Amino acid sequence: MAERSRGGIFRKRNVLGLTLIAGMVVGTYLPNIWKGFGGGSTWGIGIGDPADGLQIETKDASTDDELDGTIPAAQPQPQSLIKVIIDERSFFIRSATGDRPTELTEIIALATAATGDADGFRVKIYRKGSSRPSAENALNDALSKADIAESAVLWVPTEIE
Repeated sequence: MAERSRGGIFRKRNVLGLTLIAGMVVGTYLPNIWKGFGGGSTWGIGIGDPADGLQIETKDASTDDELDGTIPAAQPQPQSLIKVIIDERSFFIRSATGDRPTELTEIIALATAATGDADGFRVKIYRKGSSRPSAENALNDALSKADIAESAVLWVPTEIE
């Protein structure tokens, strides 16, 4: 009598191996299908929009200006942190009034005047999904030419909407 083969293609090790490979493939592509859920390069679960945690610092008018009745000149006050958004090849500065378009020269001028936040960051850069690497490289080159240390620039790893 001929011996019967042991299980063929549906052996336990084959089924477990295929299940493991299928799980890795699904785990790789699942975050691309459902944006905002898992798979990010930051810690935690990743549910929600990263821009929701963004807080804008505002300063109250000084009491000295209110007492003497003069209106202060419209000089831009140095900010502690400049928030830049890259969308395609365009740059925007995020402020309390919203995002406004800007040029690299203005970003560099504001960044050199910035005092830095509590962690020492002077520029925080957000990228949309449509941002171009050429715009990111141009901003990075301009910041390094302006002698702004890499440790003073925070590139937010998650994309914003």
